[in-house]
Amino acid sequence: WSLHRSPGSGATRLRSSAEFLLPDYDAAQRVAVYAVLGGIPAYLECLDSHKTLAANVQEEILLDTGMFRVEPFCLVSDEVREPRNYVAVLPLPTS
Repeated sequence: WSLHRSPGSGATRLRSSAEFLLPDYDAAQRVAVYAVLGGIPAYLECLDSHKTLAANVQEEILLDTGMFRVEPFCLVSDEVREPRNYVAVLPLPTS
């Protein structure tokens, strides 16, 4: 979230990172994105606002080449000293 000052009016309002990163999505679409990804800016940056949420999910979450294919392993590696012990029990997503 960040504060945004409207040019000319001087009004200030709170804006979400989704408004900056997904300008072509309306409020309902941003809520749907938040339901899928949460408010993590790095995840939001992976989406293309010119595509539907379904198309983005298909390309970024479900495909083997998408960022989210390796994300569980990256998160475990960031959090523990011996990631191989934990990664060994993570199931690989199936295609």
